[in-house]
Amino acid sequence: MDAPDLPDRPTANPALIIAGVVIAVTGMLMLVDHLLNRDYSLTGSWWPLVLIVMGAARLATPKPVRAGKQARGYSRSGMWLIIVGLWGLASEAHLFGLTYNTSWPLLIIASGAMIVWRAFDPRPACSGREER
Repeated sequence: MDAPDLPDRPTANPALIIAGVVIAVTGMLMLVDHLLNRDYSLTGSWWPLVLIVMGAARLATPKPVRAGKQARGYSRSGMWLIIVGLWGLASEAHLFGLTYNTSWPLLIIASGAMIVWRAFDPRPACSGREER
């Protein structure tokens, strides 16, 4: 007797599994840290690491395909998460004397760089209209 044809099951993406586990463990550490109610915080300045891990997972994940076209801006959003995470780490650790009050212009600079990156992204073909 032949085995019935089963549809192909999608394989799990290891980068997403790792990112999910890291985020869940970080959340658990933060919960325990708050429940213990100590005078110092173990995880108070770790929030930027969550953004960095999420951005790295997005960069490591292949771009999803929607309606036969690859999703645009997928790697840009991953890079943006990493940039904001690095900004948060630098501000939390006061690297180079940076604080949130003094480092916010870095986000404006990064926004400009991301807009320039977007300008170099290939545009999808026009649908239904032809240029004259």
